[in-house]
Amino acid sequence: MECALNKWRTRSYSPVTFTVADYKHVFEDAHEMLQSFDQATKDLGILLVLQKAIFTGGCVYGKFDAEEGSCSHQNSLSEDAVKKAIEEHQNGIDWSNNEDVE
Repeated sequence: MECALNKWRTRSYSPVTFTVADYKHVFEDAHEMLQSFDQATKDLGILLVLQKAIFTGGCVYGKFDAEEGSCSHQNSLSEDAVKKAIEEHQNGIDWSNNEDVE
């Protein structure tokens, strides 16, 4: 994600090559932070809820393959999907309710 953001750092697209050497520390830092967060909130299970919400949200506009445990994404969002996302954002998100997260 950081590499993708770096491509637009100047507010116009500039090619940035993703290399393990350049971004390994980003992954390691994020992984360490998530492990610490998971330990601190272990009794509440917050990280698992967030992981499921991110996965589910990422697959909303894609096709989930239950056998493979993965989802494929379409290349663009429909106008209805964009309107729905705007509406959901404007109505707020209740992170304490994980009933729709499987």
